Amino acid sequence: MHREHLGQVSPRVAAGVLADRLRTTRGARSGASVADVVHNFLEFGKPHWASGTLRNYTAYAKEFVAAFGRERAHEITPPAVRNYLNRIAQRSSKSTANRHRQFIRAAFSRAVSDRLGRRPLIQSPFPKGALPAAREQSRDRILELDEQARVLTELPERYRGLFLLALLTGLRQANLFTMEWSWVDFDRMTITIPAPKYKTRKPHIVPLINGAKEVLLGLPSLAAKRRFVFEPYVGGHEGVWSGRPMNAHNFAKRIWPAALKRAGVEDFRWHDLRHTTGTRLADLGAPMHAIQSALGHLSILSTRRYVRDNVETARLHMAGLDTYSGPRKPGGAVAARTATTPDFCSELDKLVERHEKGHLDDDEFRAAKNLLFERFGRTDHGDESR
Repeated sequence: MHREHLGQVSPRVAAGVLADRLRTTRGARSGASVADVVHNFLEFGKPHWASGTLRNYTAYAKEFVAAFGRERAHEITPPAVRNYLNRIAQRSSKSTANRHRQFIRAAFSRAVSDRLGRRPLIQSPFPKGALPAAREQSRDRILELDEQARVLTELPERYRGLFLLALLTGLRQANLFTMEWSWVDFDRMTITIPAPKYKTRKPHIVPLINGAKEVLLGLPSLAAKRRFVFEPYVGGHEGVWSGRPMNAHNFAKRIWPAALKRAGVEDFRWHDLRHTTGTRLADLGAPMHAIQSALGHLSILSTRRYVRDNVETARLHMAGLDTYSGPRKPGGAVAARTATTPDFCSELDKLVERHEKGHLDDDEFRAAKNLLFERFGRTDHGDESR
């Protein structure tokens, strides 16, 4: 190390300056920075993530690097990151903080797997329990029929088809706003979201029911043979097409809140339309696996979060207990299913509730879920949120 002129200072101060310099120099030579960890994770994910995930993670990365980017990866501490996540929860919401938490943990796990830096991380600085998830309050808000009528009236006409199609397909906002006509097959009555565009990175096929078909046939972009289903006009001038999908940010910040306010609908988010679709399917008696398929979930656990408990639906199915006379095939598959399904569903509900309340972190929940499925001889295909 080169010599420095420290002037007239005490030996203790001089020793402190030297120690700081040595620590900085050794860290730069031997360990990756937090910024390196984040950059490595983004580069890993670009070929694999859906566009919405990449956009969100890029935003999380920018904020995290601004707070911790210059620190060495092996020196960052859980208390500092917990304070960071608490600030996000206070500023935004607990669910937002939990998504930041998921990003941070994944980024450091990837750094460990890739042995990033000259002094690779042997383990993540965030072991099990170090960054507990914030306890979220689960939402079961759905749109009632009278509210639907009021919102439809208050929305500008050019957005009404978008609103109705959301209710009739259950599609996520990102897929709906960027939908292309090439995805729509009127002969087979389907809408197919390509794998690169869908959250699970697998193609998602949505049945095209008659009401949704009528909405699509009435859109001007079809007759004009445009690429995007909800392609807007330039400056609102009819017939002058923008060549781009609808601006979701502008809609979410200006159009949607204003329509809800005029309609007198409170505490409702666009994503709650997916909850509404799932709940209405359940009200119609659709089995859980059919709702899972319609909403494009990999796991039945995700579907259960979207479907609100309905006392009247339960009453309809329980009415058969009045005349129940035992399984139709004693000792057969029906008898086995009757004996195990209530216990399985009850245990599963308890696990999901404990996870949503933050009593179980992600790893604990996954392990407990796997044990439960194994115990009842069931199979599951993972879980994804929203």
